[in-house]
Amino acid sequence: SGINAECYVTTENQEKYMSDFLEEASRTWDLVLITEYFDLSLVLLKRRFCLQFEDILYLRSLERIKKETVEEPYTLAKIAEMQKLDIALYDYFNATFWREVEKEEGIFEELAIFQKLNKQVQSFCVQGKTSWISSARS
Repeated sequence: SGINAECYVTTENQEKYMSDFLEEASRTWDLVLITEYFDLSLVLLKRRFCLQFEDILYLRSLERIKKETVEEPYTLAKIAEMQKLDIALYDYFNATFWREVEKEEGIFEELAIFQKLNKQVQSFCVQGKTSWISSARS
């Protein structure tokens, strides 16, 4: 189950609500991947689930798109309130993530191998697409 944002906003004890949610989430979710450390997260996932490098390779396909700016005061206040949830979740699971990484001997060497392999695959796929596009135009 996820957090009920409306209950969080309307509860009188938001700290306890968040604490209870984080406690439940840590019991429910065995591993949380962190976007800023995506490759490292994948290597940790690989280790946890006995996967191979081939199982975690990926191609970048979408980049962040700039979104419209919100300026309505009521909406901004609601967003600020909701960001407290995001920040608490991020801080909690980021700390948990790094504790898990610290337990993994040799993970950074494995990360370097994965990044090199993934870069090769990305280059191959982009080159393959380029070759296919130019041959399709001929």
